[in-house]
Amino acid sequence: MTVAEKIRYLREVEGSLRGLGRPMTQLELVRYIRKEQGKSISQSYISQIENGSRPHMTQSTRTL
Repeated sequence: MTVAEKIRYLREVEGSLRGLGRPMTQLELVRYIRKEQGKSISQSYISQIENGSRPHMTQSTRTL
């Protein structure tokens, strides 16, 4: 399973668990990470990972 597949799966599961009835959007994921972890990550960074233009995460992102 690639990092992109894991993030897509995370968005699907979290959307369901949070009662959205759909996968979370990338922007919703960013907002929840900021709210619950106190850390920031950009929507464009998530998009780059999901579309394969950034195949690896940075060390600081891995620790989220």
